[in-house]
Amino acid sequence: RRTISLLAAFLIALDGLWLVQSRIAMNDVFMAVWLLATVAAYLFYKQNQNLKLLLLVGFLGGLGLASKWSALLWLIGLLLWESIEQIRAKRSHLLAWIFFCLIILPFGLYVMSFLPMFLQGKSISYFVELHLQIWRYQILGAGTHLYQSGPVQWLFNWRPVWYWSNGSDRQIYALNNPLLAWFELSALVLLFAGLLGKAKQQTRYALDLLLMLIGVMSIPWFFSPRIAFYYHYTPIAPIMAILLAYTLDVIYLGRSIHYLKLIFLLLITGLIWIFWLYYPHWIGLPVTEEFRQTVYWLLPSWR
Repeated sequence: RRTISLLAAFLIALDGLWLVQSRIAMNDVFMAVWLLATVAAYLFYKQNQNLKLLLLVGFLGGLGLASKWSALLWLIGLLLWESIEQIRAKRSHLLAWIFFCLIILPFGLYVMSFLPMFLQGKSISYFVELHLQIWRYQILGAGTHLYQSGPVQWLFNWRPVWYWSNGSDRQIYALNNPLLAWFELSALVLLFAGLLGKAKQQTRYALDLLLMLIGVMSIPWFFSPRIAFYYHYTPIAPIMAILLAYTLDVIYLGRSIHYLKLIFLLLITGLIWIFWLYYPHWIGLPVTEEFRQTVYWLLPSWR
């Protein structure tokens, strides 16, 4: 529904993490955009049942992989999802095509993204050594950091990342809109518990796909030997916004009850007010020490 799409876009516009990541041009944002495009292309493929459209899915996924390695998580998730569906439909002969579209093609695009490096005279051995060093960091780069966090803390908006400071009155923190984060977590719980009623088959399929992607982008971080930070939640945030938009539509907008629509307007007003309140914290505007202590550091973990 167009209402859900517009509402999800509005919600992600109120997301402080996305605002901060976009303003400093972190590659997580670019990867997340390609993720959304990949998911849209995949749902279009499922709707049309044209196997050639999987090439588009793989192409967009490859652009995400060229942006950041984390895109491999959702490519593997889509690979397993689609493969299981085809096996259940007794079409195992399509597995090679699926693997080509969702793994080989994206990997080829990833290698092509290094073409400017090769044109500058770098060799294949340099390319291999570069990736060995990246891999060693991913496997051996344990350590600790004051602002590190994990998937559970991401969902609760528990531990931000401190990016910048210019004196004691101007700072930038990668922190989500607190009210939005807790609304999204509530929507996730309601969907997992099946408390929103029975959705149409096509809608249910899309919701299950999004929940799967949240899982494949979150669960591996529990087992990662390297430390993680809240910005790793960036590609998950728009999916959470979509789930919240769907939840709000089901509870408040999909019913002809006036007081529910009033409650919806109050919730949106609250989100906008919190966004305005935390806006200086996200872009580095000066605030008083008292304001910072009572609002921005409301929770000790936000400090």
